[in-house]
Amino acid sequence: MERLTLDAVTTFFDRPTVHGFHPFLQVLHVKALADVGDPLCLVVSDGKFYMTCLYKPQKKEESCGIHVHCIVQLIDVVPKFVADQMILVATTIAHIACCPARIGQPIFRELHAPSMCAFLQAQLDLLLFKERVANSFITAVNDNANAATEMVTLNVGGQRFQTAASNLLRHPMSYFTYMLQEPPSDNEYFIDADPIHFDRIMVHLRTGDPLSYDGLSLWETLQLRKTVRYLGLEHHCTSMDIFIEHMNYLTTTTSA
Repeated sequence: MERLTLDAVTTFFDRPTVHGFHPFLQVLHVKALADVGDPLCLVVSDGKFYMTCLYKPQKKEESCGIHVHCIVQLIDVVPKFVADQMILVATTIAHIACCPARIGQPIFRELHAPSMCAFLQAQLDLLLFKERVANSFITAVNDNANAATEMVTLNVGGQRFQTAASNLLRHPMSYFTYMLQEPPSDNEYFIDADPIHFDRIMVHLRTGDPLSYDGLSLWETLQLRKTVRYLGLEHHCTSMDIFIEHMNYLTTTTSA
């Protein structure tokens, strides 16, 4: 007991932002919250009470010496806020000594029950978010791998574009529907059309997003519209209302 700082847990509980307080505590439990490199969740005791402390070592090797029943000194402890609640985070912990057994009969005293619950929920939400992001990347990689097997090269007025055949077949009964029925010449399909802003059509075919006329002049808009009509995509790329609205805007600004 003499090696531990008495009432350390109570001090943290009552004054979590106290400065210059570096207590000696015993580690009762060590648990990694998630992946390697993520913070450790420690249960530390002053012999009377024990509490939870989040340990985020600045270097990976600093956490290697932390084990159950060892005596540690909290060097740097800072408050963190999760879901508008405060929790303690130790950034530097010094391993002082090993101990064969638990010191005293400490009872549980959470720093702030609602805050720790909120923190653990936030950790769970973070893990779920990481999982969703990872799954989305895996899906994207697999989709791209599948698309590579059906890659099509388009030569549009001398400018080349590449995409998956499934993208070109997004809309039935279009120019591409009939084009893909025949094998390509020299591994590419030639389309005798103006390539200006054809990349906008490609964006629509890849994503399904409406065709954008933003930033186009009146002449550019008409040229793009001719290409869309030539490809049989006039009723798929964007609504007539959007096209008319854009044309009215151009007419108004040009006449002004």
